[in-house]
Amino acid sequence: MDKLSNFNIKFRMCPNVAYDNYIPRENGLYGQWVRPEDIEYYNSIYIFDFENVDLIQEKTLYHIYAEQKNWPGDLNLLFTNFNLHIDNRLILKELGKRRSTCGQRC
Repeated sequence: MDKLSNFNIKFRMCPNVAYDNYIPRENGLYGQWVRPEDIEYYNSIYIFDFENVDLIQEKTLYHIYAEQKNWPGDLNLLFTNFNLHIDNRLILKELGKRRSTCGQRC
């Protein structure tokens, strides 16, 4: 994310999708997704779009991400294509910061 801030471009991101195209991975831990509590690390992103959801889901996701609170349950419920059942409360808080500065090596 720090490299994106060097450009004068407005970036968009879909935080609720664990993309599986073009990225070989065994499970949803890999791919581009962002937990609501990690939004603060993505300050170079201009707009967050929610993909593959209906209007009710979009409103719900908007409120969850706007509050930036820790998601208290299965991440598979938040992300499309995640395909891994893991309770967010078991993941280290530092994960968001690490992922936002990994240079796509995570």
